[in-house]
Amino acid sequence: MDDFDEKFILGYAVASRLSADEKIKYITDGLSKCSESVKVLMLPSLGIAYNQAERYNEARETFINAIKSYTVDNESLDTYEHLGYSYHKLGNVKLAIWAYEKALNGGKRGFCSDSNYSNLGVNYMKDNRIQDAIKIFEKGVERGCDIAHVNLEIAKLKLSPTTNIPSEEVMHAMLEIWKIKNGKK
Repeated sequence: MDDFDEKFILGYAVASRLSADEKIKYITDGLSKCSESVKVLMLPSLGIAYNQAERYNEARETFINAIKSYTVDNESLDTYEHLGYSYHKLGNVKLAIWAYEKALNGGKRGFCSDSNYSNLGVNYMKDNRIQDAIKIFEKGVERGCDIAHVNLEIAKLKLSPTTNIPSEEVMHAMLEIWKIKNGKK
């Protein structure tokens, strides 16, 4: 890694305080000057910035390019998780499910956040796969994902055809109550 690459990575860490659009400009400018090895590391960061800016098509393309540049040894779980989020926001439930499942089951490095269980479950619910959603929410609960508790209860409610699903406000209130009851707040 040359001197520029080191400064670029260090600069990105400092730049995390920038707005999403500023991050996009900063990373895009840096990508044109850095080595291929740094590009592989920074493409997911660019995709995240696009997601933050609600530029989901550009985020999706960036994550796909990052994935194409991976080798078996450097495939990253979190890139798939962020790609799943892009697909989710674009309304492509099937591809969101594929990406979230890949984040949970594949890859050699990186991390998969606990919220991925909830994200995958929500997309299962949108795809009317309620039993799959319940199973994945239960795994999220086991890992301590707070929102998975609330989503698990909602998924169970969906199994009853006469039950009305709570509004988003009610779901947030349910989460806050759960946190208080379980000493997480």
